[in-house]
Amino acid sequence: MKNIILMGLFLFCTTGIFTQNLLAHENIHRSSFQLDNEQNGLDNSSDLSDNNKPGIALFIELIGKGYYSANIDFRIKNNHRFSVGISSINYRVYDKSLGNENEVHNFWSPSLMYYSLFGNEPSFFEIGAGMSVSLNREWEYFKTPMNLHGVIGYRHQKENGFLFRAGLTPFVQLPDEFWPLIGFSFGYTW
Repeated sequence: MKNIILMGLFLFCTTGIFTQNLLAHENIHRSSFQLDNEQNGLDNSSDLSDNNKPGIALFIELIGKGYYSANIDFRIKNNHRFSVGISSINYRVYDKSLGNENEVHNFWSPSLMYYSLFGNEPSFFEIGAGMSVSLNREWEYFKTPMNLHGVIGYRHQKENGFLFRAGLTPFVQLPDEFWPLIGFSFGYTW
C-alpha cells in the first residue's frame, strides 16, 4: 500500500517539476525573442503567440488506462496537454443479492490526464499522470472505484495529422493493486 501511494506521489511530483522547468525555459526563450526583436527594430506584435494556438487530438488507447479507452486531448501550451477520456476498467465488487464478495465487472470510467511533452514536432518524450473513477452505483465496491494512471513514453504528433503514442503506463487501482503496463495509442490531431 505504501509503495503504491509513493508511486502516485512520485508521478505527480515528477510531472510538476518537469512542467515548472519547461515553463521557466519557455519564459526565458520568449524574453530573449522579444529582446532580439527590439534590438533589431522588428515588430513584437506577433511575439510567440502563433506557437500557442489551440490543438485537439482524438485517440484510442490500448491497454494504457484499462483495456482500452477513447480520449480527446487539448493543447494548453506548446508542450502541455490535458486529456479527457472514458476507459474500460475491471473492478472487484460485492454483489449484495448473491453475497459474492469477489465478483469482477468491467465498467466504463471517465478519466483525466495531464501530459508534459519534451522535444520538437513531430517526436516528443512524454510524461504524464492522471486518474479515473467508476461512476457505477449498481454495485458495492470491494475496495475503491478510484484509479491512478501514469505515462512515460514516446509521442509522434504533427499539427494536422496522425498521432501515435507508446510507452510505460503504470496503473494503480487503489488501495493496493499495481500493474506496470505498456500502452499504445492511435489517433488524429487537428
